Amino acid sequence: MGAAGRSAGRKRGTSSGRPRSVVQSHGASFTREATANEAGEFRIEGLLPGSYRVTVTAKGFADATADVDVAVSVVRDLAVTLKLASGRGR
Repeated sequence: MGAAGRSAGRKRGTSSGRPRSVVQSHGASFTREATANEAGEFRIEGLLPGSYRVTVTAKGFADATADVDVAVSVVRDLAVTLKLASGRGR
């Protein structure tokens, strides 16, 4: 197996459930999913070097996306802030 990197992140916002994080490779049919822990942190290991799009979803919040470039033996940290979904009262 070739060298791999990883993506780690933390969601911010209040949610009754744990957010799901989905990593998709740009230009390929590669998808990997993770669920955040109690602190809102997630980690996706074993990613090949390249460009990825991370989408974080949680009930009651708008989806948040971030692009990340993964390199060999490097952990990329992402801070993702979730915003309330449209149409939700104040």
